Amino acid sequence: MRALLFALALASLAYAVVTAPSVGIDLRFFQTGAREWADGVFQIGAGVVGVYTPFLLPMLFPIAYVPFDTLAVLWLALNIGSGMLSLHFANKLWGERWPLRARLVLAAFLIASAPFRVTLRNGQISLMVMALLLGALLARKKNKNFLAGALLGLSLCKYTLTLPFFLYFGCKREWKLISTAVLVPMALTEVFGWRLGLSLVGVIEQYIPLAGQILFSGLPGRTGTTEIKMLFLDLSGGNEWFAAIITLILSTTALACMAIMFIRKPRWETAHFAALALFSLWSVYHRTYDSVLCLIAAAMLTDFLIKKRFVAFSRFWLGALALFVISIPGLLVDRLKLDAARFARNPFFLLGLHIERILVFALFWSVLFLMWKTREMDDSVMVDREAIVDREGEGALLVTVAV
Repeated sequence: MRALLFALALASLAYAVVTAPSVGIDLRFFQTGAREWADGVFQIGAGVVGVYTPFLLPMLFPIAYVPFDTLAVLWLALNIGSGMLSLHFANKLWGERWPLRARLVLAAFLIASAPFRVTLRNGQISLMVMALLLGALLARKKNKNFLAGALLGLSLCKYTLTLPFFLYFGCKREWKLISTAVLVPMALTEVFGWRLGLSLVGVIEQYIPLAGQILFSGLPGRTGTTEIKMLFLDLSGGNEWFAAIITLILSTTALACMAIMFIRKPRWETAHFAALALFSLWSVYHRTYDSVLCLIAAAMLTDFLIKKRFVAFSRFWLGALALFVISIPGLLVDRLKLDAARFARNPFFLLGLHIERILVFALFWSVLFLMWKTREMDDSVMVDREAIVDREGEGALLVTVAV
């Protein structure tokens, strides 16, 4: 089983590396946006890059005038490096006492997954954002709060992924981290506005309505893969109002439930971070590549198995997360070219089309339920006899993830 998983990871990586230079759809958008900003003609809200945070453009300035063929190779290397760095940070955060084979299995899970593959091929920034986020969590663990805040602030260039973490640390009153996380984007936004002849306030006034649309009503004409709203949209026959209202109610309820669980179990931060990552994926619009953030939940479940805690729970959900290796929605729509409108009444097609959003949504609530039913756990002192791994425990992990 382990050999099969490693073979899938190698095949996935090879396919992405070979095809990425000729695809790079999102990378072209990023370069166009960076060039427009450098030329002083960029417009907030216009085009694909126009919906991203304004302060992303100064960060992308170095790629504005690089020949695209060269840039595609450099961006591919940067994305692979970001993926490896994310795995390194995840191991430092949760896997320092794991056996080597468990670390390799987690790495193979990420590399074999469709979100990793799509990120590399499209030239997206999701892996870079995840590396910044995990780097911030590791810096915080080492009490380097200013560094943690700077990294978290940079990761807010894709706030639909990382904003819940910013709010989390705000609620915990970690002011050094939060203040730095605010100042870094503000400084970059000031640079953005200066090039276009806009004030900081002017940039914010232009972007706030767009940010509200992205967070609360989504982007018209775009289909996410983990946003739960799309499931209710199909179930209601395309009723946008109903889907938006039910999603808002669920998101508000989820925030309240997370707050209660985090207060009741303040030291179980592994579960906190997994819940935050999953919430960010189902509550707002995301494409396939953003699901690389499932690495946090996979790391939590792997840690459970290594320490022989919640074994059945962890086996089931790791097996479910393995569906991201296949990406059933992508297989149905992009590969098999099945018409969603034509098969809209087929329950099996609908299940396949929405399986990833259902999975992420259900795992989120399962993590909260687990926190509610379990006694308080402290990540910093979870070194006991259950942390001693025998060969049987390792085998369970390898079989579970491979399946």
